[in-house]
Amino acid sequence: TTLTKKPKDWVEQELPVLDLPASLEPVGFLDVEVIQARNIPRVDILGSADPYVRVLCHGQLACTGVQKNTLNPHWAEILAVNIFDPRQTLHLHKLKIPDQMQVQLCSWKSTGKDEFIGTVLFSAGELCGGLDAKGVGEGWYDVQKERKTGGMEAVKASHSQSPCQLYLRFTYTAVPMEVRNTLGATPSLAPV
Repeated sequence: TTLTKKPKDWVEQELPVLDLPASLEPVGFLDVEVIQARNIPRVDILGSADPYVRVLCHGQLACTGVQKNTLNPHWAEILAVNIFDPRQTLHLHKLKIPDQMQVQLCSWKSTGKDEFIGTVLFSAGELCGGLDAKGVGEGWYDVQKERKTGGMEAVKASHSQSPCQLYLRFTYTAVPMEVRNTLGATPSLAPV
């Protein structure tokens, strides 16, 4: 599943990490549970990858740990991001925050720049507003990359034409994770 209709101000390159003012109040909190990936293309000379996931949303960056030498990693890690109202942020703080989220799949390199494999793009507003009544949504999402001729295309496994995918679970709430953890209400990490 991917976002098919893009807002006119959509940015397909990496979103910026912003120095957000302390006075900026979130309107909600989104937990992105990165559960697993499958069919990652081979990116190193040994025919494997050292994958990790980066979430860029509303000027924030969160990352999973690196899974070594695997094309089908399991993380079960929760990355928490604050959700802001882009209109309020622009009006009160003169700060433009793109209303989108990128979930990037990368491969760690011991030397040089890490390798970008692909991304899953979401409208943050549509994502948070489109979750079920409990504020939860989950599923397999196709990883895509930009074509040299423009537009996006699916990333395929090196050994087959199977699409590279991430299994993600989203939980949107008005209560920050730190408060939920002190109340003992932590999200489940049930196997898929």
